[in-house]
Order: sequence, then C-alpha cells, then structure tokens
Amino acid sequence: MSASQRSIALDVLKGIGCAMMVIPHTGLNIHGYERFRIWGILAPVLFYAVSAITASFQAHKYPPRSFFLTYAFLFLLGFSFNRITDPGFLNEIEFDILQFIAVGSCIIYLLERYLRPSQWVYLVLGFASAAAKPLIQSALDGAAFPGANLIVPPGIFPIFPWMFLFFLGLFCWRAENRFNLGLGIGSTLALIGLWLSGYPLDIQNKEDMSLSVFLLCCSMLFLSFYLARALPKLFNNKRLMAPLSFLGRNSLLYLYVHFPTILLLKHFRIVHRIEFINTHPYLIWALALALTYLIMFALLPLGRIGWLARVFDFIPTWVVMVALVFGAGFFIPNIYIVQLAEVLLGLVIAIFFHRLASTLKKQPLPSTTPDP
Repeated sequence: MSASQRSIALDVLKGIGCAMMVIPHTGLNIHGYERFRIWGILAPVLFYAVSAITASFQAHKYPPRSFFLTYAFLFLLGFSFNRITDPGFLNEIEFDILQFIAVGSCIIYLLERYLRPSQWVYLVLGFASAAAKPLIQSALDGAAFPGANLIVPPGIFPIFPWMFLFFLGLFCWRAENRFNLGLGIGSTLALIGLWLSGYPLDIQNKEDMSLSVFLLCCSMLFLSFYLARALPKLFNNKRLMAPLSFLGRNSLLYLYVHFPTILLLKHFRIVHRIEFINTHPYLIWALALALTYLIMFALLPLGRIGWLARVFDFIPTWVVMVALVFGAGFFIPNIYIVQLAEVLLGLVIAIFFHRLASTLKKQPLPSTTPDP
C-alpha cells in the first residue's frame, strides 16, 4: 500500500470503531437493550488496534521526548472525558479510552524503537496479555489496593487484558493476510464451539472479559483487517469511505461530540417525544450519529482561525488546559456545570490538540518505517 492508501484504510477502520460507540453509549431504557451491551467492548477493538499501528509509525519518525510529551498531555487532558462520563472519577482512578490509548501507544513505541519485534512476537504477546488477566486476578484473590483497577478488571480499560488489542493490531497489519483470515475463522469456530457445547458464554459481561468475549473480539479484529487488506479498492475509495474516514481522522473530536450529544437526546427524551423514533427506538443511533456529524462540521473551522490557533502552539497554554481540566471539579460545586465545563474544555482540546502535537514533533527523525 502507498502511504496515502495506508492512511485511508486505517482511518476507515478507526471510523468504524467510532460509529460503533453510539450503540453502547445510547443505553436505551427499553426491554431487550441488554443484548447490545457487548458493543461496549467491541467498539474499541479497531480503535485500539489502529492506535498501535500509528504508534509504530511514530516510533521510527519521532524522538522519545516529543512522543512521550505528546502522549503525556493526551493522558492528562483525557481526564476531561472521564469527568463527563463519571463526575466522581477521582474517587477511583481508572484508565478510560484516552488514558489507555496513551499508555498502550507508549508501550508500542518502546517495543518498536528499541526491540523491533516480529509480528509473531506481537501475536504471542497478544494472547499472553489476555491469558495473564485471570492469572493475575487469581493471584490477587480479591485484594484491593490503589491502582488495582489499572491492572485488571473491574477497571474500565485495565492493562490486562486490553493490551492484547494493541499487540494483535500490529500483527494483523504486518502478517500475511492469509493468517488474518485463518485466525479470524479459527476464533469464530472456537466461539461457535463453546456455544454448542453449552459453555456459559457470558457475552454481556463488559466489565470482566470472558473467554467468549475475547474470541469475539479476536474474530472481529482479524476478519476486519483481512477485509481491509483484501479489498484495497473498497477501503481506499476516498469518496465511498469519506464518512468513515472523516470520523477516523477526527476521532478525538468525535469522542467529545458524540457523548454529550447522546446525553442531550436522553435529557430531552427524544425517543419518547418523537413518535416515529418512539415506534422505532433504534433510529436514535442514526439521529445521534447525524447530529454528531453536523456538530463536528460546524466546529472544525474554528481550528483554522489563525490568531486563535496560534494560541495553542505554546506549551504553557496546554499546561493551563490541564489545570482547568482537574481544577473544574475542585472549584465548581455544581456537578452539571462541571460536566458542561469539561465538555467545552474537551471540545477545545480536540480541535486544537494537533497544534500541540505539531509543536512537540517539529524535529522528526528520518522515517525508517517499512511498508507493511
């Protein structure tokens, strides 16, 4: 693949992950919606895999200082999203999606820059990180200590098992595509075998990844990458894939727009107020996605206002942003105003974060990244 084609295909895969987030985050209070809880786990599958691939490219292009500073800011600024979804997040520090992307990307960067393991090592690491979860849980035997949720469930995205998606994502991108097909079919058949044998699938348990959920994630991951690489004319079609690649390119803004949009739809009880949606409640997914697109299109031009954008070229600006993210909860007593403040901060972060990344990465190293 050429560099442009590679970028489009990865943006499309990430865009699919973005679109899937609408399903679990909508959380309709209707009978039978429980079966959609699994999307809370499946939505990040492609998102994390593509983040790993991006980190591997950067490992050969940017020096450690600029890379780690960029992701340190992402880690800290990302707590604005944590407070939107859980105002009391400081009571128990956990990795949400942005913290885990930062941590996972840093791990991949170190491996790629200093060890450069083969795709087979990543395959082993992927299965090993998933297998380590029950072993660590057994060793801890229910012991609770600060930071335990960062290592294993019930944290939101603990290192074990979730790092498996970073490792397997790199395998999927580098290995011969026939291995993706074989592993995808194998994961699917194993899952079907468990179902036929009467094994308790526990497919709705998003808090603690069961064997069945792991196999489902693997099936989706391997087969998605197989299709993306087997059908390059489809996945690299700029016009056809424009809606998904748009989400992939602007995934940070999507994160901060779609969730508050869904909260507003739920607050105003749109499902109950609009008769057609009340009759077909799952149309709320399409409505949330359409509104998210419109809001994103309206906000993106702000990032092109020269004098405003230049303010975010300076690191002290971002230090102030970090202080505001953490200070909002301490100095504003009203929880709803805190959430609103974090939404506004998150939108600013998403629109201008590329300015910080560009400032920190002004001295790239010569690229030695092989074309997968």
